[in-house]
Amino acid sequence: MKLEQFTISNFRNAKAVTIACGSCHAIVGSNNAGKSTLLRALDLFFNPSKRRISEESFWNKDTTKEIRVEGIFGDLSADEQEKLKPYLRADGRFQLARTVKWKAEDAASQQDDEDDEAKCEILTAFCRPEPKFAWLRESEINGPKTKEWWG
Repeated sequence: MKLEQFTISNFRNAKAVTIACGSCHAIVGSNNAGKSTLLRALDLFFNPSKRRISEESFWNKDTTKEIRVEGIFGDLSADEQEKLKPYLRADGRFQLARTVKWKAEDAASQQDDEDDEAKCEILTAFCRPEPKFAWLRESEINGPKTKEWWG
């Protein structure tokens, strides 16, 4: 499995960045160009931890917008294809995203401790293609359609 594309949204100094990944990459740039942001986004993607998230993690400290890091993987082995079969995109690649949402603070739940861990949640999402046939799609299953299909 090989990471082919990586997207970062609203994370640190990266408002919206997409990187096409090849076999080998060097990360170079001047100070404050985003090298550390890229590495931290990759770390969040592969090792999600609330401990590493603070208000500083959000682009422009705007905690109303969620952080999103997303990867698309290709070149899957036969074993990986078999295990991920229900979650593969139509093009045979695997897509995974992590989002971080900052929980709004309410006056009743304010604490004296500086525990940012409780102030955010990290969610994981992956592509689950919609079935080709209507009778397999949950959104299509209802009384009239069932009668029509079973006629």
